[in-house]
Amino acid sequence: MTTKQYELEYIIDKIENEIDFVDVKPYSHNIIALWLKILEEQYGKDEVFEIINNSDLYHLGWGHIVDEQIEEWKKKAAEKMAKKKKLKIVNSSDN
Repeated sequence: MTTKQYELEYIIDKIENEIDFVDVKPYSHNIIALWLKILEEQYGKDEVFEIINNSDLYHLGWGHIVDEQIEEWKKKAAEKMAKKKKLKIVNSSDN
């Protein structure tokens, strides 16, 4: 966990500046991953998903993070719907 608070724009600039060096300079993946972690800690997962979707990161290997989150959201939504249906069935049988 980081103790220093960074401005959102600063973190995004750091990530965007490193994108051009993925697979060119050593450790560029690691640097981006560290900044994404800081971004998540300080601003939440939604900001991480947004920068991955709105940059080349999706196609540079970080797309699976967004895809996994979408699948998790779909699963939660399906579970919620199943619970609602189950409640409706139980409530209608109470009558």
